[in-house]
Amino acid sequence: MYDDEQLRDFRRTFLQDCKPKMYRRLQRAGLLADHLQAMADLCRRRVKSLVASGTFEGQAWQWAVRTVLLEAQED
Repeated sequence: MYDDEQLRDFRRTFLQDCKPKMYRRLQRAGLLADHLQAMADLCRRRVKSLVASGTFEGQAWQWAVRTVLLEAQED
């Protein structure tokens, strides 16, 4: 449903808006790109796990983005 660029953008925006210190620290250390990709990969794995357990794909994407990339609590 989302490509890697979109997933990285969700995470980047979250960090900039909600965790600016972490964002700056990752940027200064040269680790931001790796972090964004790792989180996108983790999100995809979470979607696969949710779908495998019977969750509809669209809902799985919503939950994975919200919980993995945006660090929100599961409903």
